[in-house]
Amino acid sequence: MTHPLLFVALVLSFTVSACGGTSEEVTPTPPEARTSPYAPDGEACNDNMARGEVGERIDSGDPDAMRCFLSLRDLEPDSFNLRYRIYRIEGVEPQGLDEIVRGHDRLELASRLLAVHQMSPELDVIERHRQTACRMFDPVMRELLSRTPPQDENRNCRRWGL
Repeated sequence: MTHPLLFVALVLSFTVSACGGTSEEVTPTPPEARTSPYAPDGEACNDNMARGEVGERIDSGDPDAMRCFLSLRDLEPDSFNLRYRIYRIEGVEPQGLDEIVRGHDRLELASRLLAVHQMSPELDVIERHRQTACRMFDPVMRELLSRTPPQDENRNCRRWGL
């Protein structure tokens, strides 16, 4: 028979790890190493956009097409969505993403991350944990969420995994 305190400790650690994800840490890209979110040749982007190629390439997860689009039209919600997708595809944070992230509250940013993951075929859908119903944000998402001011937790789970 197991000791009751050991059982409680195991259940609590399972709950925290389920909502908090893994203990893996992600180091943010230093500002000097961030990449440009814009294509180097705006004229070629304009031609590609006129032929209708950019939209299809963005839908298939092409970061060059995303940069092309941002070169021509860097407005919300595309500014965040495309920069975030470039970051997840290439692993290096593009310039401007940090400012956009810090301009959101945590709940709004979490909703936007969920939406981008649902609409982007190259990104995994963010699932809920079966037992706790907490979203299972990965380390990259948790790091971005940590840049926003804290908010109240929900239903006794570590909603943000921070």
